[in-house]
Amino acid sequence: MMYKNLLFTSPKGKTILFDDFVEEYDEEFKKDRPYWAEMCPHCHRKYRGILRGRFDGNGSAQATCSVNGCNNEATYYVDFLATDNLKIVEVEGND
Repeated sequence: MMYKNLLFTSPKGKTILFDDFVEEYDEEFKKDRPYWAEMCPHCHRKYRGILRGRFDGNGSAQATCSVNGCNNEATYYVDFLATDNLKIVEVEGND
């Protein structure tokens, strides 16, 4: 089965694959922030330099980290900007 993932590429070419993300439904916000995802403290420490300025520390305490392969409890939101280098990619799952 194929799953949609969100691939973020930094200006320096570093990438982060998110296996869970939300496309913003509100058309007013979609212009500026088309996607968001959640992140755990471990991934936040690992990727904070790459994702500088995109974090909100008020994440849901009931969600799982959106970084591909991580299943930790999320405590941060990552808001992506419309100007970010984002790509929806299909990844085959093990179902």
